[in-house]
Amino acid sequence: MPADSFQVHITAPRAGTFMYHTHLDDVRQQTGGLYGPFIVIEPGTDLDKDHDLILMVASSAGGVVLNGSDAPAPATVRVGQTYRLRIANITVANPGIIVQFMRAGAPIQWRAVAKDGFDLPDRQATSRPARQPASNGEIFDFEVTPDGPGDMTFEVRSGAGVLLVALPVRVVP
Repeated sequence: MPADSFQVHITAPRAGTFMYHTHLDDVRQQTGGLYGPFIVIEPGTDLDKDHDLILMVASSAGGVVLNGSDAPAPATVRVGQTYRLRIANITVANPGIIVQFMRAGAPIQWRAVAKDGFDLPDRQATSRPARQPASNGEIFDFEVTPDGPGDMTFEVRSGAGVLLVALPVRVVP
């Protein structure tokens, strides 16, 4: 009921990036914000909040949002440090989005490390241009190591290439 709460206890099958969301009146509830990331870490480890960047792409009443905002505040990362991007697409009306990480109008390089909560085998954990189609409900984990200072942008585009939302990223020494 409104203004009520409840607790859920689960045992995760493995460490990985997951998300939770509604399946009841999902368009209304998800555009109202009933969704979120669900990160499971290995026992005895801690989530590295400085190097794990969660990027939830979702629908809102006004369009597409990233981490709940249509104009997310800039992120700051450091040259030479490796960051894990945990990208989840929970949009309800945009089945064919494209996520990409850009610098000076071109994709940077990132390394795929997981898909839908499963670590990728070595043959698939490859470095590639930072551009990935993502359907509803898909989750991708990539690693990025900025090689120089400057500005980058994490973009969410429609399947036709229209910019839906962007996250400015400052790279500092």
